[in-house]
Amino acid sequence: MYAVMMRVRVDDLTEAVEQLERELIPVIRSATGFRTGIWLAPDPTTGEGLSFVVFDDEPQARQAADMARSSNRPGETPLDVQTVEVIAIA
Repeated sequence: MYAVMMRVRVDDLTEAVEQLERELIPVIRSATGFRTGIWLAPDPTTGEGLSFVVFDDEPQARQAADMARSSNRPGETPLDVQTVEVIAIA
């Protein structure tokens, strides 16, 4: 399994959460190889948040990472997108 790890600066939490729930999660859930996704609340000091979206294999995760890099979601600014191997999920 592989995950897309994304670090963002959340500029408008309300707008970012609405966009996430209304548009992003439904698209990600329908992606080939999708396993699970976790979006963490932003740090109150820095405004930076993390997300992890897990896929069955590396090509699926890389495709999702490419889409994440080119996205322009209201309320947040992408800072870093990486594809990493998942060792275990409990």
